[in-house]
Amino acid sequence: MPPFKDLSGQTFGYLYVIEPTPKRQGSNRVFRCRCLNCGKIVELPSRTIAHSQQISCGCIKNRNLTTKPIADKLGQVDGTNVSRISSGKAQRNSTTGVRGVSCGKDGKYTAYIQFKGVQYRLYYGADKDKAVAARKEAEQRIFGEFLTWYNAQKDKQK
Repeated sequence: MPPFKDLSGQTFGYLYVIEPTPKRQGSNRVFRCRCLNCGKIVELPSRTIAHSQQISCGCIKNRNLTTKPIADKLGQVDGTNVSRISSGKAQRNSTTGVRGVSCGKDGKYTAYIQFKGVQYRLYYGADKDKAVAARKEAEQRIFGEFLTWYNAQKDKQK
């Protein structure tokens, strides 16, 4: 049997190798790893890890993501799409032409904002201007603070 190669402390894709386990899969030692993308702990054989047959716990399916940090590739940080909140454009299917404001069949407007995977209803009523104002205020308050934090983190990495 070939000598044991300890992979502990190394990173392969988004897998950080924590430690070897007493388990074996054929002639391969099984290692405990932490996914740097989502934090999940998985156990994988050394061959799978070292030959980059798996780049994460399974939360990342696209092999192309190994070349850049996940936030840069997906635009996702803490459950928030940074590129989307940085843009002021409404989506093509918007019924009002204003991002985060829709008009229902009853003719009433709903203002909403989604942040960190949670959608918040900001306004519901007949006044489009109030709906737009509620959305703009929420963007400045919520997205503004987040983008300030995000840009400061990016500056620290440079």
